[in-house]
Amino acid sequence: MDLFYHPKVDFLHLFISGAFRKASITILSLFSPIYIFLGAKSLVNDVTFALILTLSYYFVLYISKFLTLLVSENLSQRIGFKGTMWLSALPFIGFVLSLMYSYNFPYLYLVSSVLWGIHAAFYWWGYNGYFVKSAEDSHNKHVGEAIGQAQLLETFAAIVTPFLGAMAIFLFGFSAIFVFSALLFLISLIFLNKDHDKRQKHDIGLKDVFNLFKTHKLSLLAYLGTGGEAVLHSIAWPLFLYFFFKQVVNLGVIVSLATLIAALFGIIIGRFIDRYGERKVIGLGVPILFVSNIFKFVFRTFTAFVIADSFRNFGERMVELPLNELTFKKAIQGFSAQAIMFREIALLFGAVFSIAALVVILYFGGDLSINFLLGAVLGVFPGVAVIKHKLRDNDR
Repeated sequence: MDLFYHPKVDFLHLFISGAFRKASITILSLFSPIYIFLGAKSLVNDVTFALILTLSYYFVLYISKFLTLLVSENLSQRIGFKGTMWLSALPFIGFVLSLMYSYNFPYLYLVSSVLWGIHAAFYWWGYNGYFVKSAEDSHNKHVGEAIGQAQLLETFAAIVTPFLGAMAIFLFGFSAIFVFSALLFLISLIFLNKDHDKRQKHDIGLKDVFNLFKTHKLSLLAYLGTGGEAVLHSIAWPLFLYFFFKQVVNLGVIVSLATLIAALFGIIIGRFIDRYGERKVIGLGVPILFVSNIFKFVFRTFTAFVIADSFRNFGERMVELPLNELTFKKAIQGFSAQAIMFREIALLFGAVFSIAALVVILYFGGDLSINFLLGAVLGVFPGVAVIKHKLRDNDR
């Protein structure tokens, strides 16, 4: 028996393309909060207000992504899932160029935020849709492992880029990461190619998704918590490390080391899901996610940050992988558009909620480190669905 599940060629190309795109976005996502904060601070000369403006940038980004999702779904019916991913290159170029020059032309912050959201909606709808349409019934039992392998490739790509990005900023300034990111995204499109494209067959509206929210409240809660915690980690965590160390090199080293340690367990988690089911894995991952966020709040040293972030990434995989498998299994059963749209919108709502909550906390005098406590609370949400024993067999 093979130790690992061997994906189809179409899957392999998709996974490799996704890994390069992950590296491209990782370097932007990790350092752009700092870049945006520094630009905002030069405008308002107030740390708290600059932080609020930085968070507002991402608030607009996720609203833009939400509004573009239905457009992405309609496009995939006409130009295919790969076609939608290729089309995402246009807003990608626009948002990178806008962000690069926004320091000198502040109005471009808004432009880049909107374009980043459009790019994300186009790309992820195409990626998830193509993954689902390419999955054959004979591979259903390997869904968790396939997702684990995809995320393993993406994670390995994300291991090196934080450190390389930090060194590039240290040596050449922030402009270097924009060039580096653009090259990585170009490579991702080359691996994606345009062969064997697939199209979305059935239309879905927001009303259909909101009806699903009413009948799948526990799954909705799980996605809300996952999306909210993940966004806090991607925005507030880099900012906190930058404030703590006053430079980006330690930030890059911590994130790279933590990602490397957590990556070693990614494929194992996927196999564990296929064998024991989503609920058990989430039940183990939620406490790890909770404790790691509390650990970050209490212990503040370089070593403690590496340990805490490693466990946080590990816990996130134990929660995120089962949730993704649940989505793709529902999709493969014939509910592709509904399942993917449900997941994406629920994650977006969680992201918007967490950003808004942190803005309120900062506005009333709270410290940025409160994001760890907020993340710990949001990370518990998927555990509620587990306790109720309804995550796997929710209403179909």
